[in-house]
Amino acid sequence: MQTVELHDTLRLCLHPKGGIVFTISGPQSEDIPADESNLVVKAIKLMSEAVGLDLDAHGVSVQLNKHIPSQAGLGGGSSDAANAMLAYCSLFRQTIDFGQLRNIARQLGSDVPYFLSGKTALVEGTGETCRQIRAIYPDYPVLIAKGNHGVSTREAYQALDTVTDRQPGNSTERFLNCDYAAFASWLHNDFQDVVAKIEPDVQHTLSFFAQAPHAAAGSKPLLCGSGSSVFKIHTSMEAAESDAKFLQSAGLSVFLTKILNTTD
Repeated sequence: MQTVELHDTLRLCLHPKGGIVFTISGPQSEDIPADESNLVVKAIKLMSEAVGLDLDAHGVSVQLNKHIPSQAGLGGGSSDAANAMLAYCSLFRQTIDFGQLRNIARQLGSDVPYFLSGKTALVEGTGETCRQIRAIYPDYPVLIAKGNHGVSTREAYQALDTVTDRQPGNSTERFLNCDYAAFASWLHNDFQDVVAKIEPDVQHTLSFFAQAPHAAAGSKPLLCGSGSSVFKIHTSMEAAESDAKFLQSAGLSVFLTKILNTTD
């Protein structure tokens, strides 16, 4: 898993009347629940229980500005939950052991523990094992595009499980063995073929990447996580911007960001 610069903005403040007051805004806020089903609300409740603070007496006002699309394989909800946990500690000046934070994060979702530290990491099992590893790329541009429809994680895994003769790629092993010379050529996502079959938007997005002016440059386009967005790593911002304009003209939602391996 890899952190990129594309991000939501989360603000936590003390709320004198108690409870959790949660509001969502931003260009990707449509259809995002602002009730107790949201991972941010769940995170704050778990944190208040962990540190022994009564929410009725120590209320929290939360403002979430969404820029990461949902059901896109980008971990937007998971990153919001992880950072809500960290912001809660800062707001109430609580020091919690990282192991305890990780256990709380696991209760929220398999991707949440990773976002407590981010960067480049190997995540195994159901998120319980997260090991930071050497980053291959500097802060290269990353072009992400998405069609109109999302893909639920459950649906993607169900589709993958139906493939009985699947041969997983070896890109993870090659990465760990420092086989960096032809990295862009052997990147692989086991979800890509099956998700493209259940959601035509994914195949359309991949086809537009193939038609872009700089299709031959950088890495090949790949599905983000379990979908539905597609990413491509560029080495030139000029090429990335040119392809971004092409994809926008094709009617896709486009996000031009970059690889992020710092904690700033």
